[in-house]
Amino acid sequence: MYMADRVLEIKVKTESMDFKGDLGEELKINIEDLNESYLDQPGKYAWWAVLSAQAISKANKIKSEMENLKEYINKTLMGELDLKVRERMERTGEKATEARVERAIYTHKDYKKHMEKLKRLRIEYAEANGEAAILEAAKDAMDQRKDMLISLGAQLRSEGNNADLSVKKEQVKEMLRKKKVLKDTE
Repeated sequence: MYMADRVLEIKVKTESMDFKGDLGEELKINIEDLNESYLDQPGKYAWWAVLSAQAISKANKIKSEMENLKEYINKTLMGELDLKVRERMERTGEKATEARVERAIYTHKDYKKHMEKLKRLRIEYAEANGEAAILEAAKDAMDQRKDMLISLGAQLRSEGNNADLSVKKEQVKEMLRKKKVLKDTE
């Protein structure tokens, strides 16, 4: 198995589903029947474009949730905890220096709980962003497949084979050898 074969195995979670697929298989062109490849290209592209869009949407939602939580911690929670800590220190007769108040805030259970949630969201966002990048690359690969189909069709038409784009495998291999896409040993 080539290393590229393992790289093309895609496993992602979008908003609507968990998906596991083989991009290498999806990108293959049926050289024995180009009509089939022409007909399935729009559907394949749409599938990968939708997966990509869903992954981007998921990453954006997590990012938004993360930013909202960060803003809540900085603007609301910190103020509430500052007030609680100062009131507690005042009741107990403890001197409320800035350093003591700050330490008490950072060790408060509510602060720790929200910071742990923020940490989890950061990890989720990094994963979702990575999945979105993978699916964007898959969508781009489908675009390249389209370009290859166009190129193959143009080549066949220029060779006078436009009556039927269903060609024999050996004809396409020979054409690709001439263009130096395939090695002579294959």
